Amino acid sequence: MKFLTGETEKNIKEIMGRYEDPKSALLPILHIVQRDYGYISEEAIGEISEILALPKIEIKSVFSFYTMLREKPAGKYHIQLCRNVVCYLNGGKELVDFLREKYELEPGSFTDNMKFSLSLVECIGQCEIAPAVQINDKFYGNLTPEKLKNILDKLE
Repeated sequence: MKFLTGETEKNIKEIMGRYEDPKSALLPILHIVQRDYGYISEEAIGEISEILALPKIEIKSVFSFYTMLREKPAGKYHIQLCRNVVCYLNGGKELVDFLREKYELEPGSFTDNMKFSLSLVECIGQCEIAPAVQINDKFYGNLTPEKLKNILDKLE
């Protein structure tokens, strides 16, 4: 049974047509699959491998490099918390502790209602506003546990 739907495959073929070498479309294809399904499954990697005639290991090596790509479903609001030294020294650890205590949210997991998921990432490029998080596509910085709680409380 195929994992990728006709609409996703159509979008993949359209993206491939933009490149002289269709294999160059790998990263945009991974983004399309994650957008359509919320994550990139082993089945999707197998089908992408066939479409691009690339070994699965090559796809997985690209996939594993980018922290914004997920191999598991995420919550409605995916919190990416920077664990790099600047964020850590400016209160990042306290934010992780807060999420554990308040939401029972561990890195790599999601809340029971699938509203929130948490990933610790190396860097989100927001050092000037450390500690920082990215929730879906939006960045928040200069955070304290209280500020983070206010942000999360406003999300529906």
